This record gives sequence, structure tokens and C-alpha cells, in this order.
Amino acid sequence: MGEESLRVAVVGLGKMGLPHASILNVLPNVELAGLCEKSVVLRRFLKKVNLGVIGLGHQGRIHLRNCLHLKKEVKVLGVADVSEKALRFAKKIGVKNVYTDYEDLLKNEQIDAVVISLPNFLHLEGAHKGCGGW
Repeated sequence: MGEESLRVAVVGLGKMGLPHASILNVLPNVELAGLCEKSVVLRRFLKKVNLGVIGLGHQGRIHLRNCLHLKKEVKVLGVADVSEKALRFAKKIGVKNVYTDYEDLLKNEQIDAVVISLPNFLHLEGAHKGCGGW
């Protein structure tokens, strides 16, 4: 990433939104651009956001379904999970690209952003790798 910083917005300020914001705020070369309670922030992008989803447990499936409903604002390019059952679920609801390793998902240069829905102890590593670090 060099000297450029990545601008990130956290959407959703429930009990998990603020911890996510605090994780992003300490990563090198990441600027926390804003916080927003509603998904209307996505409508402010000039183009459709190409998205990846990492983690398809209970909460990850909810995030995936919500992203798929935002057809005007978001295009889900792929998902990653270690569970073959979870990946079959994603394919069944229309996701074409599935990965058992999220680092393979992150190699897709068309992805603009990722939803990180990993267990809490993996959030920092996932956020850092998702922002181009490590």
C-alpha cells in the first residue's frame, strides 16, 4: 500500500460496530473515514461496491443475505469460509465464487471492500489482511 492510506467507513453502530471501528482505527495506513448507523452510506459511492464476505457462520449468513438485497449498491464477488456446507449455502443463494481460504478471496483485485464475519479473536488479523497488510 505504500504511503497511501485506505479510507474505511463502518456501517452499523450496534454493540459490534464500535469495536470494529476501534480495531480499524489502530491499523497502519487505515483512516477511519466515518461511522454511519444506516446502509445509506453505500449509496454515496460513485459506483457499485464490489464486495467479498469472509465467514459464513450465523452472523455471516445474515450479512451475506443483506448484501445480496442491496443489488443497486453492492455486487457480491465472492465469499470465504472453511465449511463446505456454508459454501454450498452461498452457491445456492447465488454466489458464484466461493473459497475455503479467505486469502484467496482477497487476491481478487476487483474487490473494493470485505465484510469480516469471523470469530472475534480473528477480527484483527482479518481486518489487517483485508486492508492489504501482512
